[in-house]
Amino acid sequence: LDFSWLRAGDGVLEASVVADAFCRSMVRALVGAVVPVGEGRAPVEWPAQVLLAGRRHPGVVVMPAHGLSLEEVTYPSDVEVGGRATAARLRRILDRD
Repeated sequence: LDFSWLRAGDGVLEASVVADAFCRSMVRALVGAVVPVGEGRAPVEWPAQVLLAGRRHPGVVVMPAHGLSLEEVTYPSDVEVGGRATAARLRRILDRD
């Protein structure tokens, strides 16, 4: 739902990821997709191209977990939880012509 960055007052870069579901190593892969851009090794468009390809890209390094902090987990209300569970199980089929 949201993947954003900010530079803290001490110069440290902070990433924020907000999602309604997470895959294994998803946040670490997201960070690994943008680090090459920040280091000048990939063009700014590269992470979007990787995302649109719909499959893991060998150039995306899953970053180490150190430095990552889980700050908050929230759940839908009791009324919404069933619908969210169904939606989370749906799989999108990509047209790969």
